[in-house]
Amino acid sequence: YLFSVLRDIGMTRSGIRKFIYKTLLMAIPFVLLLVLYFALDVFKVIYDYDAFYAEDEKPGVGLNAGYISTTTFEKRHVALHYDSFVFGNSRSMYYEIADWREYLPDSSSCFHFDASLESLYALYKKVMYIDKSGNSIHNALLILDKSILEQDKSKDGHLYCIAPQLENYTNIFGFHCSFIKAFFSPKFLYALADFKLSGEVKKYMAESYLLSDERFRYDKNTNEAKSVEFEREIADGTFYNEKKMKVFEDKSFPDSVSRPVIVIKQREMLEEMVQIFKKHHTDYKIVINPLFDQIKLNPQDLGILREIFGKENVFDFSGTNEITVDYHNYYEDSHYRPHVARSILKRIYTSH
Repeated sequence: YLFSVLRDIGMTRSGIRKFIYKTLLMAIPFVLLLVLYFALDVFKVIYDYDAFYAEDEKPGVGLNAGYISTTTFEKRHVALHYDSFVFGNSRSMYYEIADWREYLPDSSSCFHFDASLESLYALYKKVMYIDKSGNSIHNALLILDKSILEQDKSKDGHLYCIAPQLENYTNIFGFHCSFIKAFFSPKFLYALADFKLSGEVKKYMAESYLLSDERFRYDKNTNEAKSVEFEREIADGTFYNEKKMKVFEDKSFPDSVSRPVIVIKQREMLEEMVQIFKKHHTDYKIVINPLFDQIKLNPQDLGILREIFGKENVFDFSGTNEITVDYHNYYEDSHYRPHVARSILKRIYTSH
């Protein structure tokens, strides 16, 4: 068929052979990269893994936290009968399971169902997915902020796109295309080769999100990742140095209020989620993150959350308060420390 088409546009047989030869020659680098992509599986989205991270994970290629959460749940929920879940973006990881267990029944089986730059859409899909899996939802901790609430659809990018399981695999092609596109990036390939040769995640790799320089301790049964290195540096008095303090400069906006972000689609998802919680007789708590920017969640959004989930279940720590005015409560301007999460847990579970 190809020969007939090319002949129809006036190419000779020898010209056709040259065209095909050049096309195949040009395709060789692409094919080799594709073979390398499948052979290395650096993003761990092709093959099956008992655990996506080592118990003491070292810096390397960044993975899609949402996919890891979903696939880890999928692999282990039958055996471990998860019934208590922490939802949210990367800030929710500092609500450590050991701390949360103090306020839960002894029989609770806990799981971190987080994702990087989580969207409300993906969080909603996770709640639906747990319900359809047959698991109970006895306890739920939703760690929210404006950035989650405003996102009513799946995010783009290989680190943030939604796990295929949550959309019944209807997005499987686009999901894998995101990773192939990221792998084929010359910047990523250069950084990967540099990392393989040097064994070091360099500054340009981390700052451009080409690779991750995080070190953490990982529990494959709870999907919990604990950043122990930062706390060690803080204890040693070496963390808040001059360079680190520059991260906090001009990042606070006291007395500011965010624009309203909960509209019809978000409200529908939130209402469906609370119906699932009612079905499971879930003890749920909604925490609005205390962010270093000191920007208060819009009162309209807070009112909607309290209307849907009940005023007694929604706890707003946004804005200017004793947590957000002290940089010692933060690793940088976006993530607060575990002792802050512990204090929040105590307040929301012992308040009346």
